[in-house]
Amino acid sequence: MQGMVPLSGFGGVPYSAVRKAAPRNLLDNSDFTNLVAQADIGGNHGTIPYAADRWILDSGTVSYEAGVGLTLNGTIRQKLEFPPTGETSAFVGMASGEASISFADGEVTITSSGGVLKWAALYSGVYTAATIPEYHPKGYGAELAECRRYYYTIKSDGSGYAAYAAGTMNAASSAYFPVLFPIPMRAIPTLSYSGSFRVYVNGGGRSITDMGSNAASRYSARIVIQNISSAVLGQACELQSNNDGTAFIAFSADL
Repeated sequence: MQGMVPLSGFGGVPYSAVRKAAPRNLLDNSDFTNLVAQADIGGNHGTIPYAADRWILDSGTVSYEAGVGLTLNGTIRQKLEFPPTGETSAFVGMASGEASISFADGEVTITSSGGVLKWAALYSGVYTAATIPEYHPKGYGAELAECRRYYYTIKSDGSGYAAYAAGTMNAASSAYFPVLFPIPMRAIPTLSYSGSFRVYVNGGGRSITDMGSNAASRYSARIVIQNISSAVLGQACELQSNNDGTAFIAFSADL
């Protein structure tokens, strides 16, 4: 049946009536009205400032209002793990003000002087202002899962001592704490942390000053704490943060 698409039970419809799938947006965390920001807006991933997950803050400052957008005074950038080949089209949607967006060398760059960003998109192929696809957010859950391939953090909310991991004393003065990542990370991650922590063992808390990690895979890590006093090999223990609300442990596999 030339020029028709057969549909079971409905005969056929013209090709023009068949709704085509929208082209895939190649950017992560592209909905600036509902951002994933595991290190908070403008926080660091290790030593590198990020506007939000996946968006490096190259210069300037950012602020955020949920449901409205990201105010940008400067430049943000996203590195693509699998950059497209061939021609591409990049767009940025604004709540107010203006911004420029470009794609080169596997990176999307957005620059603005006080504009409020609503969304960004990168598509394979050539589109114009007249043919740009309608923007469809992926949803916060899908974006969070994608972002956690690159960065995963465990945080305190300040409501009391927060439990980070359960572990075992592997010697009289050191402990291992396994961490299972909710999503396999892009690569074997590096550990960073900030704030005040303690190991709770043998009926009391021991303040610690240093922790390390010997992560061996993309799926899990093992936090190592040394110099714990008054403990015994094989005892169960718990890694906790003190209750100041600022402590976090983070694992980064950012590009």
